[in-house]
Amino acid sequence: MPCKRIEGDGWSGFVCTRGGSQKQRCSCGRVADYLCDFPLRGKKEGQTCDKPLCVKCAKLIKMTAQGGIHYCPAHQRMAEKEKK
Repeated sequence: MPCKRIEGDGWSGFVCTRGGSQKQRCSCGRVADYLCDFPLRGKKEGQTCDKPLCVKCAKLIKMTAQGGIHYCPAHQRMAEKEKK
């Protein structure tokens, strides 16, 4: 039975399952609603980060006709530094 540690504001615990389909989780433990859309460079140019992100951790960059563009906190900081 696989178990995962989960954490929230002021609490932590474990969730154990018997398997089956598992939704992607953000690094904070919450269910991921988005993937990081930060464009990669170098050998992975043309791809995006795709780190799973929950509503709380995702940073909305802009809205497009296809939906929102979200960055993970690390790529949000990187993008802010590049603007300067």
